[in-house]
Amino acid sequence: GSIPVIEALKDFPYIIVNAYTQDALKANNVPYYVGPMIEKHGYNMLDLMWQVWPDKKANLVAIEGAAGAAQTILMNQAFDEKFAGTEMKWLAKQNADWDSDKALAIMTDYLTTYGDEIDGIICHDGGSAAGAIAALKAANIEPGKLPIICAGSNKSVYEGIKAGYIYGTSTQDPGLEGALVVEV
Repeated sequence: GSIPVIEALKDFPYIIVNAYTQDALKANNVPYYVGPMIEKHGYNMLDLMWQVWPDKKANLVAIEGAAGAAQTILMNQAFDEKFAGTEMKWLAKQNADWDSDKALAIMTDYLTTYGDEIDGIICHDGGSAAGAIAALKAANIEPGKLPIICAGSNKSVYEGIKAGYIYGTSTQDPGLEGALVVEV
């Protein structure tokens, strides 16, 4: 949605803030950017996975972002790359479109379908993690029994970490981004 704005600003200095791919930034000649390299979220989440499953053996379910979104594509590419030659297995992956209610329904279905086969949950954002936590609570699953690894840094993520449901997150700190924009 920002492409028409970028095209209109071509004669003015501007800064893009949030999460864009390097390809998109280059293709649109963006002069200044503050934000993460999206693909790093996937690799950061993998570092957390190796902490939880150091033997690189687990049955996982994923609650993804939106189909076709750069974040979804690049996270999955990182996972596919690093899962090669391991015993990390996807039982299921489904898009929740960044919606916690959809994530709740998806996680409820996963628990019904896969039950005790699930070793952990991967969520592409904090809203999906909140939906997964709600499903775990509804099923009376204790915090930490099915560790969640996610991307995001909203209030629900911090609460999930404090409660023991979320093992860790690849964060994108909006406060730091705002400060860096002013500095740039």
